[in-house]
Amino acid sequence: MKALTRYHSLQEAPAWMQERAALLHRLCSSIERRVEKQMPVRDAIHQVYQRSAIPAVYRAEPSRCVRLSERSLRRHYDDWRECQAPEAFLPGYVHAKCPITNDSALALMERALNSDSLDDAIASLKADWEAGFAIPGLPRRDPGNGKPPMHASSWRRVLSNEAIIELELYFSARKRLSRLIRRQRKQANSN
Repeated sequence: MKALTRYHSLQEAPAWMQERAALLHRLCSSIERRVEKQMPVRDAIHQVYQRSAIPAVYRAEPSRCVRLSERSLRRHYDDWRECQAPEAFLPGYVHAKCPITNDSALALMERALNSDSLDDAIASLKADWEAGFAIPGLPRRDPGNGKPPMHASSWRRVLSNEAIIELELYFSARKRLSRLIRRQRKQANSN
C-alpha cells in the first residue's frame, strides 16, 4: 500500500487532484455569484448542482470517479469561502508512519487467531511493540519516541477484505463453540 503524502501546493499534486480542485473552484464560484445576487445558499447549491455539467470521471485519471452530492458540495463551498481559491481543495493527507508490509499482515492474522476480536489483536500487537518486543514488519521501538509506528486504523488496512471476512467468521464460530462448550459443561455439572 502506498504511503499518503501531504501536498503543499496544487502544482505538486497529481493531475486528477488539480482537475478536482479546478472543478470544485468553478462550482463554488458559481454558487458565490448566485449568493451575491441574494439567492439563499441552499437554493444556489441546488441550482448549481442541477445545472452544471459534472463529469462522471476525471479526464486526467479515468479510473477515478467524480463523486459529488449536494451535501458534499455544501461542505466544499463552506471550506472554499475562507480563501476562495482552488488551493482550498488541496487534500490534507499526512505521511504514513511506516510502510505496510506482508509481514505486518501475517503478524496481525496470527495474533488474531489467538485473540477474541480483531481489536484485541491490534491492542495486543501495540502493547507488545510498546514493551519492546519485535513485531514482524515494524521497526523497533525508538526509546525517545513512545508513539506506535502505525495507527490502529492503519492496522485494519493491512488486511484484505477477504481476510477480515474470514477472521470475523472465525471469531463468530469460536464464540458459538465456546457457548456450546459452556452449555455442555453446565449440563454435565447439573447431572
